[in-house]
Amino acid sequence: MAAREFQGVLVNNWTSPLFRTADDVDSGEWQDPFLPSHVPGAGHINPQEQGEWRSESDGILTGTSGWARWGVRVLDDVNDAGPDGLGHFEFVQVNWGVPFYGAPHFTVGISRNDPGNSDAFVTPDQRPPVLEIVPTSMAENGNEGALAQAAEIAPYVFAIPWSFFSGAQESTHPRISFSVRKRPNSQSRSPLTFPTGVPTRQQIAMEAFRNRTLRAAPLGFVGGFPTFHEKVEGRNHLSGTVFLTHAAADWRDVPLAELAGVSLDDFAGRIRASNAWATQHGYIGGFPTFFHADYGHGIVCGTTLIKAEGAEFHDIPALELGTNISLDDFEARFRATHDYALRAGFAGGIPTLFHAKKPNPIAASHPAHGIGATGGTITVCGAIVFKRGERIGSTLTRAETYAASRDILLYQDPA
Repeated sequence: MAAREFQGVLVNNWTSPLFRTADDVDSGEWQDPFLPSHVPGAGHINPQEQGEWRSESDGILTGTSGWARWGVRVLDDVNDAGPDGLGHFEFVQVNWGVPFYGAPHFTVGISRNDPGNSDAFVTPDQRPPVLEIVPTSMAENGNEGALAQAAEIAPYVFAIPWSFFSGAQESTHPRISFSVRKRPNSQSRSPLTFPTGVPTRQQIAMEAFRNRTLRAAPLGFVGGFPTFHEKVEGRNHLSGTVFLTHAAADWRDVPLAELAGVSLDDFAGRIRASNAWATQHGYIGGFPTFFHADYGHGIVCGTTLIKAEGAEFHDIPALELGTNISLDDFEARFRATHDYALRAGFAGGIPTLFHAKKPNPIAASHPAHGIGATGGTITVCGAIVFKRGERIGSTLTRAETYAASRDILLYQDPA
């Protein structure tokens, strides 16, 4: 067995065959007979079948890397039948690298334009592809497991961090399965692109939630959310995150039609709508993952639902969050709510982004200190705060029974 090896499996869940069009092994060599061009095998993959290919290292202290591309005919819309009435071609590509030192890296994508045909990019077809390619399982030394459900939402071309597959920092013989299938009718935008050159605050916030969702599952959590606290340590840019365990939360696809008509582009509105839906269905609160899709029965929105066993609802007086915080500043409310939770001895907190006027308890008991002699009101802000653990007698069990507060790496400055 070679020191480093990659095994790829491509499953065709489309209605037409996949044909290998090009491939190359940049480092190492193909492992015979598992070549991408081999038929039967990955060179011709019929519908509902799969093909496998492999590459391996061939020297001392070396790894293996390469790429393979397939073409597939797509006829999904009579208005897109093409000049011959048989549809158009789409091209599927997988890139991989398994270095001798360090973590593996992978990139996958689908395009209507053949990357191997320079003429195709003179006047490229800029329409989105009908199909998508998504990773579905990973194995290392025979231990295979399904990937996070969030993996089901994939942009057209994206890099897959190794942490997405496994908590391990290194892998020597990864086996990754990918599925080619029809793309949902409507799905979340790629985290790599925005409709304009400069993303809005709401778009950035939504991407932060998607990022935490993708990072949660490989670490063993059901979901997570950003605190919007960020800091720099040397070259590292870090961002605060609260991850939730399965004891604290459930995950569910909630129909958009049940979210009070909220717009998919309304960050604060979706936070409030998800909370409202959660409380109506027996949970103490909830928040969106900001992934959504349409699998043929209407748009559904990924939602993390918070269990009452691991959290508490608090109406926090606005003054306790800070005198300079605007109720419309959602990033500031996230930061202040998390800080409040930590001061109160909790593992973290998230705002519901609801607020209301309530009688001032100080004014009720001491009218001279209230707003008006006969009472008064204060503004309170809804929040969910997460318990640190369960007490059994005088003993506190694992601190992260329900939630874990972590600083995660966003990116590094150049060395």
